[in-house]
Amino acid sequence: MFGEKITLDRETFKVLAADTRVEILKRLSEHKETLTDLSDALEMSPSTIKEHLNKLVSAGLIEQIEGDTKWKYYKLTGKGEGIIKPAETSVWILLAASGLVLAGSFKSLLGKLTPQPVLALAGKAAPEAGLKAFSDLAEAQATQIPYVELALVVFFSALTGLLIGRILKN
Repeated sequence: MFGEKITLDRETFKVLAADTRVEILKRLSEHKETLTDLSDALEMSPSTIKEHLNKLVSAGLIEQIEGDTKWKYYKLTGKGEGIIKPAETSVWILLAASGLVLAGSFKSLLGKLTPQPVLALAGKAAPEAGLKAFSDLAEAQATQIPYVELALVVFFSALTGLLIGRILKN
């Protein structure tokens, strides 16, 4: 589905002009349904729903599935899914990539906040001077915070959270 080009011709636009047909597409985006299910849910006669279904089938937006039972189900085709959920796949890919970048940023940021011992100073001068220099260096590294990186990580974390909230709201 991702990357598949969907062409909307004049006939498809005519089919989508009716609110009932759009509502049928939305219902079928959740799961397959029978004529009776759609008729009951939309509170319309089965013959009216059947007319709408025939137009949707002829436009290639839905298809009829005949199973082992006497019931005939309808479901969205790839073209129908592309109309109802055009960007959902790309948004999830974007969010997954953002999550990986944020995880890497947090790891990098935590590495910079942890003091790293410098063993090269030990033994170059008198032991007391080496310990003093090592202590001063460790203290300087512990108090040095990369504010710009911290701000970027917080900003992108908030942005990712807002995008996820918006997707879940829809």
